[in-house]
Amino acid sequence: MTIWKYIGKRAVEYIVTWYVAISLDFILPRLLPIDPVKVMVSRIMSAGTGYMTPQALQELVNHIEAMFGLNQPLYMQYLLFIWNALHLNLGISVWLFGTPVSEIILRALPYDIVLLVPAILLSWYVGNKLGAYLGFDKRGALTDKVALPAFYALNNAPYFWFALLLILIFASYIPIFPPTGTPYSMIPSLSWSYISDFLRHMALPFLSLFIVSLGGWAIGMRQNMLGEVRSNYMAYGEALGLTRSVLRRYAYKNAILPQITGLAISLGYIVAGNSVLEFTFQYPGVGLILGNAIGNYDYFLIQGVFFFVVTMILIMNFIIEVVYAFIDPRIRAAVS
Repeated sequence: MTIWKYIGKRAVEYIVTWYVAISLDFILPRLLPIDPVKVMVSRIMSAGTGYMTPQALQELVNHIEAMFGLNQPLYMQYLLFIWNALHLNLGISVWLFGTPVSEIILRALPYDIVLLVPAILLSWYVGNKLGAYLGFDKRGALTDKVALPAFYALNNAPYFWFALLLILIFASYIPIFPPTGTPYSMIPSLSWSYISDFLRHMALPFLSLFIVSLGGWAIGMRQNMLGEVRSNYMAYGEALGLTRSVLRRYAYKNAILPQITGLAISLGYIVAGNSVLEFTFQYPGVGLILGNAIGNYDYFLIQGVFFFVVTMILIMNFIIEVVYAFIDPRIRAAVS
């Protein structure tokens, strides 16, 4: 089997996985004890419409069911859901009534990309470098014994706790940065005044995500490096007289492979944002949108976010599979 056949086989597996996940995305919200029609009717009634006759109320229910496509048989709803999902038509939000779900998500997604991509990439790079240094050069040394508990503490620190700690220090005791994650008083633009103010507001969410994520990457890379150091090829390299820099480079290349997979999964989750972090800073990303959707029983928006998350994670993992097929000699040997 050639590499291209291997990639094609994996592509089919990912498509099947995507189809199963999207089917679950359709089924699971409908198993919840939530009726979006009743939610909408109760909101309309509480908005001050006054008394409605049973006939008018039934007409309103029928109109809402038709608007959301809930007046059709379940199998037809399923087929329409799959067809519309392929065209990024994920229905209308119940919470922000009248607004398409895809529009809500795509409007919030740039905020997550601006915040999460740099924080994840930088924490991944720095964490792997520190973990490789501890696992190869400082294993068992005092530096390793001091740094490892600190990384474990960071990795297990809740985002909201660390975020509140940063707000307390840098927005209260030392008022350098604003406590919120976006300048709500300014209209978004590409002007330098807005960009500079936005970066000031984004500093604390960025630091919170970067520092907490750093611990996990460092711990994982340290463990991978320890496994490589104990492998037979390292002992063989030492017997041949290879320098430590050469051995470190070979160990790092092998140890980084699982971390690349973890990076792909983390980048895939960008579509879902970080609800805890975004609620703490009131940062207008998808995580904040998802939290509001759950609180407002908007399962159309919930399943829309889930659709984007599943799709992005599978795409990122498939890209990594393709990259592995060309850079990992073990896969090339297995498929040749």
